[in-house]
Amino acid sequence: MRRAWLAAPALAGIAASCAAPAPEPAAALAPPGAAWVVDPGEPGPALPPAGRSLFDFVVAAERDGRAVYDVPYPFEALVRAIGDRLGPATIGPPLKLVLVPRGRSLQRDAAEPDFFRYPRAVVATDAEPRPAPGHSGLLLKDRLYLGYQEKADIVEVISYNEAAGRFEFQVVRDYRAGARPRVVYANRALCLACHQNAAPIFARPLWDETNANPAVAERLSAEHRSFYGFPLEPGVDIPYLIDSATDRANLFAAWQLVWRDACGGGEPEAVRCRADLLTFVLQYRLSGGRGFDRRAGAYRETFLPRLAGRARGLWPAGLRVPTADLPNRNPALPAALERESSVPSEFEPLLLRAPLAVWPAPGTDATVEKAVAGLAEFLAAPDVRGLDAGLARATPTGATRRVYESRCTFDASRDAVGERRFSFECRAPEGRPADGVFALRGRVYVDGGRRLRGTVDSVAVDGREEMPELRVTGGAVRPSGAALEATLTLAQAATGLRARRANGEAVESLVLSPGGRGLLRTVDDFAALRAAVHALARRTGAGELDVLGARPFRRASVMKALGTELGLPPVAWCCDDDALLPDPVYDTHPRDAPAAAPGAATGQGTFLHYCGRCHDSEDRFPPNFLHGSPAEVDANLVQCAERIYFRLEMWGRERAARPKTPMPPESALPLLDVSHDTWPRHADLRTLQARAASLLETQPGAVPRIEALEARGYGSLRPCLPER
Repeated sequence: MRRAWLAAPALAGIAASCAAPAPEPAAALAPPGAAWVVDPGEPGPALPPAGRSLFDFVVAAERDGRAVYDVPYPFEALVRAIGDRLGPATIGPPLKLVLVPRGRSLQRDAAEPDFFRYPRAVVATDAEPRPAPGHSGLLLKDRLYLGYQEKADIVEVISYNEAAGRFEFQVVRDYRAGARPRVVYANRALCLACHQNAAPIFARPLWDETNANPAVAERLSAEHRSFYGFPLEPGVDIPYLIDSATDRANLFAAWQLVWRDACGGGEPEAVRCRADLLTFVLQYRLSGGRGFDRRAGAYRETFLPRLAGRARGLWPAGLRVPTADLPNRNPALPAALERESSVPSEFEPLLLRAPLAVWPAPGTDATVEKAVAGLAEFLAAPDVRGLDAGLARATPTGATRRVYESRCTFDASRDAVGERRFSFECRAPEGRPADGVFALRGRVYVDGGRRLRGTVDSVAVDGREEMPELRVTGGAVRPSGAALEATLTLAQAATGLRARRANGEAVESLVLSPGGRGLLRTVDDFAALRAAVHALARRTGAGELDVLGARPFRRASVMKALGTELGLPPVAWCCDDDALLPDPVYDTHPRDAPAAAPGAATGQGTFLHYCGRCHDSEDRFPPNFLHGSPAEVDANLVQCAERIYFRLEMWGRERAARPKTPMPPESALPLLDVSHDTWPRHADLRTLQARAASLLETQPGAVPRIEALEARGYGSLRPCLPER
């Protein structure tokens, strides 16, 4: 499929993205007083502070009585193993796969000069789990991303950690034939220099770096390789779906922030606030995303005042939401195809990005609805189906039932094969108040054997439209002239769940009579779920559970506790128990010799302080010119002097005038205890610049003038490391 074809859902999203303005370079980066949802200057520990990554659960195994990592090789085997964990996706295959030969990752130069023979392979998941009997399955949707560079023998992994409420960054090393792959947690500070949202990132449309670009696909095709089984011409719908997954993942931190902090800590009022929030989340999911009960007394009288008051105190100027979007870049221009690998400043992931938006502190109907919808994404579709089925089975005889009334009209017709079609429209009786009435439109098809099918849409109860499209799943029907006598059972067309109101009431039946009277009968089976949530609040307050405490929203913990209270069949929930996983390992690289002390001839100490987090490792990407013995580092600094000098001099330019981002990156300055305002005039920056200039002066014909280096082009400067 070529670029000309777009999946219908993609069309609207692409139009919206293309119409969006580019991030503002300066003032928008720091609206006064607004707090960051995620601050790249505070990356947190590299190892998980609690729990483990989903990737660990995917590749962990038991061998000889001990836990080990078992990462399938080759890469297509790893992709297949992940796919086996997933059910069907809403659109397309469950795994979304693209190739990026000339991208912007740390490994972008690993395949040089064979970029198109060894492209970076990118994998994202956007499908629901495939549960097995007695097991919940892994919720990998929007939560697992892989980037594989064959020439580097590395798989980079970003996957979610439920217990910590954050994405983890990992690397699979020695990923090649005949080796034993090692899974390690990556240098998080290094990762967040580009992943400033502490989550996956991806380009905006039209994703020209990927093989959705016909020019890129054509060059890849000329290599005559299978490329790990990836489709060679995926069309733009696949990168669109990856982009959408990263956009949803980008907001996980915001929803977790609201859940964890907006209600308060462990005090009883905070626990009740989270109990109300969980109730609204369950109503939202069970009603097919049509809302929750904002008319309830708990919402207006206690929840909303509590949330609004707390949020205004915590975030009086609002919340800056980071962005997962990088600007689209087309590297497939004739001059750029063969050699030039430099990424211009405006396209670099290192560029400090403006927030996606500045949200007001949650506390209004609109902001709460957004948070409820976001938190609802932490439950999987099979979880909700299990709750729905459990409520239906356990509905007590004395459950509260209601009957809503309407006046209905009918229109009958017959098709060529004798199937009769009855269209009906029900409206509230004239003069009746909104409460206790309903309105809808629908159609039923009846064949000679009385088999029936049909759909119902535009359902409004108590004067509000609040149900998604429904389908007829059964019942009894008897045609009566041009009218219809029927009792129909209904389910949500998209989810298969019982038809429900936003307050949780389930629709038991729709009754249509020839006289034009319509009845919609409901039962409040949701009362059992409401009682279960209250029990969780009581047990959290007593210290028996932490489900509604000031901790991240955890699918496994929430669902296990609810299942116990409802008496549902026991399920093994992933991923709340990391006891059977191998110990986490941080990706540290001991130096070959002690680092040079500050004040050494080349100023190694100053370079190590400001640049060592990224450039003192065993990896060649980013260039590890600060790794090795003092003599080796001296030689590397001389080799890299042109590029170091160029990057340091960028601090003297306005953002818009920088051909490359400055070093150290702007996002790293808080980790170095310097501010964006003071660093351009900082004495240590002057020391670094002077030392880089002196290194240049030792090289024949070299002149430490930024204008001369800029005229040559950054990509033409001497590489930081000698070619192997």
